[in-house]
Amino acid sequence: MSTTAPGSLFLAEDPRALVAWGTTDYYIGRAHLVPRGRAAGLCSMPVDEHWRHRPPGHRPCPECAITWVNELFPLPSSAARLDQSA
Repeated sequence: MSTTAPGSLFLAEDPRALVAWGTTDYYIGRAHLVPRGRAAGLCSMPVDEHWRHRPPGHRPCPECAITWVNELFPLPSSAARLDQSA
C-alpha cells in the first residue's frame, strides 16, 4: 500500500526502492541519493554512475541526506512537542 502524498517525492512503504546511489568524477568520495530514472542526485549534482548500494569508500552527500530526511519526515501542519500534554 503506497502512501504517496501530493507533491512528495518519496512517501512509500519502502522508500529505499525509489532511490539509487550515484557517483561523479567531479565530487570524488561522495555518494549521492538519486531518484530512480533521474540523472542527478537530490542535491542536483549530476551523476556519472548509478549503484544499487552505496559504493565502498564513499560517504553520503550531506545535501542529499538532508533532503531525504525532509522528504521522509515532512513537517506536519501543526506540530506538538513531545513534552506537551495532549
